[in-house]
Amino acid sequence: MQLIQLHSMSGCGTHLVLDLYDSVGIKRVDAPIRLLQAMALARKDAGAPCRMADYTGLTAAETVNKLSRKLAVAPPTELSSEAACFQCFGNALEAMGWERMVFGHHYYFSHSLTVTSVDGGELAWTLEDRDGVQNLLDHAISSLGIDFRQVSVLRNPVDIYLSQTERFKEDRRFDEAGVEKIIGEFFKKVAARTEPASFPVVRYEDLCRAEGDDLSRLLAGLHFSPADVERVNRSLIHGGNLDKWRLYPPNRVSALAGQLRAFMEPFGYEARARNHLLHALNRALHGLRKYQVEFRIINRLMAGDFSVDNAFSRHKRSLPARIWFRFRLLFPNARRNVELFYRTRKDTPAIPARPLSVVLRELLRGGAK
Repeated sequence: MQLIQLHSMSGCGTHLVLDLYDSVGIKRVDAPIRLLQAMALARKDAGAPCRMADYTGLTAAETVNKLSRKLAVAPPTELSSEAACFQCFGNALEAMGWERMVFGHHYYFSHSLTVTSVDGGELAWTLEDRDGVQNLLDHAISSLGIDFRQVSVLRNPVDIYLSQTERFKEDRRFDEAGVEKIIGEFFKKVAARTEPASFPVVRYEDLCRAEGDDLSRLLAGLHFSPADVERVNRSLIHGGNLDKWRLYPPNRVSALAGQLRAFMEPFGYEARARNHLLHALNRALHGLRKYQVEFRIINRLMAGDFSVDNAFSRHKRSLPARIWFRFRLLFPNARRNVELFYRTRKDTPAIPARPLSVVLRELLRGGAK
């Protein structure tokens, strides 16, 4: 059994990497990892409220039992016994039925967080909790003899900051001031654990821009075997949203780069604000590149290439891309492929036929996504 731990955080391009793993049959695993987290909490205080999303109404011990039932495995006979906990965790992994698995994008392996419980209270997930779960995982893996691999995927901290604030700015509970803190906690952890031979670091920007042997080398760093490298779906990789900081006002970029410089420099990142003329030019070039990627993905989808599913579905498309998508729907072959795509992948009704003039009015008003 092979288990890969993907160290990353929201905004690092994690979904892209998980899609690449999936394209070669390395499945994402979640519940057994959550079970181990619950056991780590229960070993500290079985009766304490569980500080995990979706389980905040339960105690840590109740969460262990609930997740064990979900996975159809016996809970550990004694939470105080590491051997019993490790056996339960091993059984949970075996119950998944997969030989190769990956997990990542879990905040509880990345940074601290405050979780809101069902009664409105706040439960703090601390750095001590984070490191305790990682230590329990490391010991469990060693005890079970699993082929364990680790890798970190990073992105320019300024772009992570901007992605975080864009994604959650409409949530009134979102603390923009706390974003810098969690980025720092994550980057410090990666810097402390980096051992090039066993814990490679892959930069999202390098992955998106790489071709040929350079891309094969980066995929190997993600623990893809030579056979995986040959058959991975490389069409999932696109660079339509790199260097997001170039789209933002120079003053804001300078301020963010100053705040995050300590986390950027060890990994070769920079974000240099340009003058206003160069900023306008960079913004235009970035937009053209984004449109190019969007149009290419839409054209491939409408030609029947559904391997672009994730790239098409996950990203918010620009107005020109939405207009192009609706225009292409006027052609019967493209329309049939899109309807097949939604039937087979999205389980949604067929797209209603409407005159292009109506579609354009909706798009310009912000509708007809």
